[in-house]
Amino acid sequence: MNMSELLAAVGRKRKAARGFVLVCAVLALPASAPGQYWTGPYPIASDSSDEINPSACKEWVEDYVTCMAWQTNRNGNWDICAAFCDFYNGNGWQTAETLSLDTLDDVNPSVACRSYYYPESTWFWCFWERQLGSHVGEIRASFSDMDSWREPVRIGRSLHGAPQDSSEPCGIVMPGDRDTTFVIWNNRDTSGSYISYSLHDGDSWTTPGIVTSSAYETRHARIGRVSYYRGGWYYGPMVVWKQQGDIWCSEFRDGQWTQPESVAPHHAQDCGPEVLSHNTGGGGVDCGVVWQSGRDRDSAIYGVWADSLRAPFRLCDSTGGRYANWSPQAVETAFPAEWWSTTTVWVTDRNGNPDIYSTSLFDHDAYVDTHPSVDVHPTVTTMGLTQAWCCWQTDRNGNWDIYGSYVYATGIGGKDKVTRTKDEILTPTLLTRAQLLAELRRNPDLSLFDPSGRLVLNPESAITNLRSGVFFLRASSASRKVLVTR
Repeated sequence: MNMSELLAAVGRKRKAARGFVLVCAVLALPASAPGQYWTGPYPIASDSSDEINPSACKEWVEDYVTCMAWQTNRNGNWDICAAFCDFYNGNGWQTAETLSLDTLDDVNPSVACRSYYYPESTWFWCFWERQLGSHVGEIRASFSDMDSWREPVRIGRSLHGAPQDSSEPCGIVMPGDRDTTFVIWNNRDTSGSYISYSLHDGDSWTTPGIVTSSAYETRHARIGRVSYYRGGWYYGPMVVWKQQGDIWCSEFRDGQWTQPESVAPHHAQDCGPEVLSHNTGGGGVDCGVVWQSGRDRDSAIYGVWADSLRAPFRLCDSTGGRYANWSPQAVETAFPAEWWSTTTVWVTDRNGNPDIYSTSLFDHDAYVDTHPSVDVHPTVTTMGLTQAWCCWQTDRNGNWDIYGSYVYATGIGGKDKVTRTKDEILTPTLLTRAQLLAELRRNPDLSLFDPSGRLVLNPESAITNLRSGVFFLRASSASRKVLVTR
């Protein structure tokens, strides 16, 4: 559903069904109360203008600052705003900054982050589409090292098949020697559809190329960072999209995009895919794809791990086929804090109006917000060790605003089912590589794991190639976080 259709639907709903929504939502609250572990909601962007289409960093931000961008019409047309959020102090969202400000409409932002544990190593890109006409636009980008946002640059042209379409740009950063940033976007012309991409290798943006093209329409192209083992390790970008009722994907290997591969194909309609991005460590399988599917004769949220793409699992509870679930977003989290997990959020109308729900791994649904308003377009991000934020677009104040709720480890999926305060957060122990090696050799039961759960070191290992960062030092019965420095 595009924004004009959504606004029209909301208008009809306010006139015809507001009383029904209020009654149904209130009656449904007791049944969903056991699933509530989120703190909030908090207004993040709330004034008399419309604030829509929030998009937060889909990567796990190892540093203690994350970022979110959205559209605002506070100046009479659509501009892009962005704000940073600090890990501590609960609601750590800072004052928003406007990235684009002129008479042209800028829409559908996406944020990507290059993050290591140290703040000086963290920076962000924000991408969006500038609409130049009913069928043409351009993809623009702005860079920030958290001090300020740079002047936007043009990356490439975007083409639409219809005036209400958008190219929906989406970006990801691949950490490495040159920290390559990828951005993709949808295009459609008289010959069919194609997904464009450009990459920034630390110097400049490349001339746009093509991920895939088809005579059939491609929709909702998204990019993420995956890591898995399937006949060998792959750690790199994955692009997913909807085409002819199925989800497809392609990976960037040896400087080119692979032949498209279907993701858990089924005769039912699948749509709205998103990549569950891996953190910067590499070497794990807790990443994959989530999407909306009708394969259970209802509208449900499904996921699949990247190492198979053929064994889908349902992520939301059954609603008996009477209600819909849509717009899934997913991120890596640590619930409980001792082991890595994933958190998925989505929209559901099971209470009679669109609400935001969540789940972690295979736990039951937990509502994020059940206010009797229209809550849509969720986005989820994780930072530090560990705070997850779910933010969304809501009309509870009579116009569109951005609200958000957070949870600290352990909050969803953990045995304790509690939300930790700032004073209860497990902070890592600071160790040099020499100190770490000495501790490993003193205790033969100790092993070091990276954030993906991959064994990095044991007492017999060499330590010369170990990078700085956050790890888990684990014995047979307990584990603790350590920050390894040079």
